[in-house]
Amino acid sequence: MEKHKNNHLTAEEIAVCAEAAMANRFNALADALKEHLQECDQCSAEVAMVADIADLEFEEEPASKGRFTLHYPVIPLLVAAAILGFIILVWVPGEKSSEEGNMVVAEQQLPQQEGAAELNGEVIGEEVTPEAVSEPVLKSDKGADVPYFADEPDDRQASETNKMLLAGFTPNPNLEMLVSNYQSAYRGVQVIVKTPSGISIADYATLDWENPRERNLLVEIFDNKENEVFSVFTSSSFVVIPDLPPGLYYWKLIDEEDYDLLFAGKIVQEY
Repeated sequence: MEKHKNNHLTAEEIAVCAEAAMANRFNALADALKEHLQECDQCSAEVAMVADIADLEFEEEPASKGRFTLHYPVIPLLVAAAILGFIILVWVPGEKSSEEGNMVVAEQQLPQQEGAAELNGEVIGEEVTPEAVSEPVLKSDKGADVPYFADEPDDRQASETNKMLLAGFTPNPNLEMLVSNYQSAYRGVQVIVKTPSGISIADYATLDWENPRERNLLVEIFDNKENEVFSVFTSSSFVVIPDLPPGLYYWKLIDEEDYDLLFAGKIVQEY
């Protein structure tokens, strides 16, 4: 519990708590998580928001060999938690900076010395009144007065950033259908895949399988637009996941000899 006293829950922990809340298994959570949610209003609110965003039905699957595995239904929760964490991280400090910037501009607009000051084309006497201190006015090409607001937030830029973020995590229907056929490790004649069908790079650094006869294999990784971002041939039993930008990715394991698809899964790179 020590690590949560002064820090908030990670995106994955938010997702786990949201999954438990939606399945009415809150009491099954670790004591450290339950205690933190009782003490931290922000994390409790985030768990509730992620559960509302996901709006999924979950089916419990037993853990294999006592090892924690990230099952396929948790992926939407991780995506929702990552998006929620990113918006809170970027948007809230931005509002604070905007308020501070407006305060600085207001101070700069006050006269620096006694005497006459020219503002908006009018000469104002030594006494500066609140009515006299107004926003500067720019002249447009057509002669109309156009108010100028310093440090005005660019809402359009923030909106475009959010759209790009959501686009990077949007599931691909074709690849989702392919992954759905491989919910458990595929047991071929000579290759047994050990990596779950859905993983987060925060928990897994490699893609693993058993390859006792050292078959030549091809590993391909695609983004959610079906663009290939990584490929490698290997005869070993694992491949290190490359450094990927945040987003949703899909990977395939292919037998080089007959180009037979052995496995398909997906990878989430969080912010």
